[in-house]
Amino acid sequence: MFEPKLYLKYKINDISLINGIVSYGQKPFSEDKLIMNPVFISNRNVISNVTPLEIQKTFNSRLSYVINDLYKQLNFNLGLYYTNDKGNYFSEINIAPYLTSYKYFYSPNTRNTYGLDFSYDKYFSFLDSVIKLGSNVSFSNYENIVNNSEIRKINNNSVINDFSWRTVFDLKINFENKFTYNINTTKVEAGEKNILKSFNNSFKIIAKPFRKVSLISGIDYFLPNIDKKTNYIFIDSTIKYAVNRSWELSFFAKNYSTKEVLPKLT
Repeated sequence: MFEPKLYLKYKINDISLINGIVSYGQKPFSEDKLIMNPVFISNRNVISNVTPLEIQKTFNSRLSYVINDLYKQLNFNLGLYYTNDKGNYFSEINIAPYLTSYKYFYSPNTRNTYGLDFSYDKYFSFLDSVIKLGSNVSFSNYENIVNNSEIRKINNNSVINDFSWRTVFDLKINFENKFTYNINTTKVEAGEKNILKSFNNSFKIIAKPFRKVSLISGIDYFLPNIDKKTNYIFIDSTIKYAVNRSWELSFFAKNYSTKEVLPKLT
């Protein structure tokens, strides 16, 4: 297969540069799409495939502006990207009261995705902390079928913003907090917009009470749909003991809050 890739870099000065990459790839059918007979993947979801013989073709491009200042302990990245997938796995979805079936088959149609991402992190000495900011805005268009409908054109817009704060105290205990806010907008051809807003906050305590012992304990707060106000809390802990350079023992405690089921949002 012919899969060319071109990478260009322009160094502005000692700490900043602009780089770009363009690539073209080809991929044969995926092994998990070889299953032709229906297979249950949960108590209500079943999948099957129409085996494809075609090759997927993908064009990727990205342009980035990067700052890496070791003296100021600062990293900055701003990028634009575009992806074109020609030929993709198409899903025909049939939804019944007690069963949802997914039939995957190959479609020669294209899927376009383009967007912008940004990241910034810096060490602030007066806070003894590293602060990180990140954002990703993407737009994509694709097609699907639901309950034997005609092929539907779908436009999707996703915005992901996150902010994190990590302390680096010269102590036996440190803290880390990350907040993520998502907005996902989906528009079906000749249909209404569906907007889903969610956020997640993850807080961790990292302690090293003894030279060979470390403790990480975290609380995750998840609000999958801001409009519905239903939230979930998960509490996890890990204790590690370094026996020697070759061996380490780890003890995990997951989901103290005993939350057993998360809803599936579609």
